Amino acid sequence: MKKNFSQNLRHICAKSGSISHVCREIGINRHQFGRYLNGESLPAAHTLHRISSYLKVAESDLFEPNDQFIEKHKQHFKHIDGTPADILTTTFSDQSKRLRRYLGHYHVYLTTPTWDGQIMCILTHTYEQNGYVVARTLQRAKSKDGSMRQRARFDGLATFRGNRIYVIEREPDENGSIAETVLYPDHRQQVNYLRGVTLGVASRPGLAPFVSKTIWKRLSERMSVREAVQACGVYGFQDRRITPTVREFMQSPIDTLPQ
Repeated sequence: MKKNFSQNLRHICAKSGSISHVCREIGINRHQFGRYLNGESLPAAHTLHRISSYLKVAESDLFEPNDQFIEKHKQHFKHIDGTPADILTTTFSDQSKRLRRYLGHYHVYLTTPTWDGQIMCILTHTYEQNGYVVARTLQRAKSKDGSMRQRARFDGLATFRGNRIYVIEREPDENGSIAETVLYPDHRQQVNYLRGVTLGVASRPGLAPFVSKTIWKRLSERMSVREAVQACGVYGFQDRRITPTVREFMQSPIDTLPQ
């Protein structure tokens, strides 16, 4: 049994990339996992269940002769081999359960070189679609004198990994920019605010890359989308429409992000 198990486990891990990554994903000690790979021992029942669930094969299949195991799971291995497109597909799939409590509409606050010295407020909607968590962002801003306007839409996906929420978004046109946000979830009982950082490209001057602290404020279900869009724009740090929580976070040093 040990020999079959170790051979089958090695076969799958060889196609799954780094063994250390597999161990982190399963939540198992790397040294102990190495004993399973080398055929020195077998996992306890609860550990076996975690391994089989992660590898998406039946527990009993892992003990079959190696040639039978490979033949039985040919299609599964094709999926593991995958294509370059699968790299992100698998990262963002099956996220609806993990991110369900974070679905909804948010006012997102950040700073950009385009609106130097001001806070930009944009609208992001996160929702579930076929197991994926989709993020759709609308930007609406104009200067007080109307000489500068900014309108943009971003579509993206979110994933929950290592107690962090990652959001990758892009503008739909061919030359549109890409933005990445990493959010630090607060206490499980508090989802009114999500704090983190955003990496993006400013529309002006000169398509400059920038990094900004960002804070997402969950909107009440009573607020209409129309009202939420109308509240978007750019504001001074002392504007009364900027809440104390948002102002304090955006004014604090970037190295004060939660751990």
